[in-house]
Amino acid sequence: MSQRAHKRMTRRRSRITPLVSSVAAIALFAAGGVVLSTAPAVAAETGDVTGRAFRDFNANGAFDDGNVGSGDGTQVDAPLAGVTVTVTDASGAVRGTAVTADDGTYDVRVADAVTADLRVQFTLSPEQEAEGYAPNAHGADNGTSVQFVTLEGGSASADFAAGNPDDFSQANPPLVMSIQYTGVPSNPENADRPAVVALPWDSNFASNQQDIGDFPDRVTLAT
Repeated sequence: MSQRAHKRMTRRRSRITPLVSSVAAIALFAAGGVVLSTAPAVAAETGDVTGRAFRDFNANGAFDDGNVGSGDGTQVDAPLAGVTVTVTDASGAVRGTAVTADDGTYDVRVADAVTADLRVQFTLSPEQEAEGYAPNAHGADNGTSVQFVTLEGGSASADFAAGNPDDFSQANPPLVMSIQYTGVPSNPENADRPAVVALPWDSNFASNQQDIGDFPDRVTLAT
């Protein structure tokens, strides 16, 4: 074989070799022989988010026991059923939902969360919103309608308080009453005498006390 012919054969082989390598690579990929590298799997988080929703009558953000053992006139807060609780993880995926029961409690089972950090949202029902209910102020037992919790030992908790302005009742509310006197309104002695008064709930006095100084914390609203 001449030197010129040998060079032509060498050039043909150099062009064929990459083509064969490419075809072999495609065949290997089609046969499942190519393994693509992936990021290491992240352990999924599971657990329970629990808590309660309640009617916060004095809008202080705390669940009050009221007159149970205290006698201070504070209204006993009540459970709030029918509130939807939605839990999402850091990826924005919903990982569990629940509706508060008659006693106001709920338990959301969380599965396959990407991290232990979760977002908890409380949603009032359309009927509750139509009645005037709205989230109450932040307090000891109320983290508002959107809260962020972290699963620790497979559990986390969040409470929610709502209120209706028509139901508002302050602590130690005043008792308003009228006072009637014998005689005629034109009598000068009756002109400045208390006719409508308010007394704190926890006031204590004898019923036969007549003078205004004998009624603790009495406020005259009208004469």
